[in-house]
Amino acid sequence: MLIRYSALIALGYSLVFAGGIYTANAASDGTLGATSTGRSNITITVTRELRINNLGDISLGTFDVATAPFVGTDTLCVYDNGSTAYQMTLSSLNGSGIFEMINGANRITYTVEYDDTGTGASYSSATEAVALVAQANATSTNDSCVTAGSDNATVRVTVTAANVSNAANGTYTDTLSAVIAPTP
Repeated sequence: MLIRYSALIALGYSLVFAGGIYTANAASDGTLGATSTGRSNITITVTRELRINNLGDISLGTFDVATAPFVGTDTLCVYDNGSTAYQMTLSSLNGSGIFEMINGANRITYTVEYDDTGTGASYSSATEAVALVAQANATSTNDSCVTAGSDNATVRVTVTAANVSNAANGTYTDTLSAVIAPTP
């Protein structure tokens, strides 16, 4: 059983950074004289940027009821240059409100959990295509987690014996999409 990731990034929110409180003066020309001073205000707008990085496929192996449940994890990097929380939405290519792997017309459901601490100690149960809001452990110093030193989030996938109890033999697959966006 194999689950592949496709990462999507939701952009479009703008965040304006200001260097403190100041009085803005309009650009002005200097006056004629021994010296002359003109002024020009400089501004920049930095848009909110988010990124999912370091995703890997999750292979659950060959199912054996004696070793069930099958659990697979993948650590990943979540980057957000904003100062507020983000939301994570996990979706199944084959599911509609549930996570499902398919093999032709045959289906196996599975569960997904997300831990934004990266330690695997604080998993939240995900509902297919529903945002997990108020996630707050994104790195803001490097969009690939190189400078931060390690990945900062974990996805866990579980298939139980009950999920597979009446499944036909074969290989079941799904694509799990992870979408991050600013928390509204």
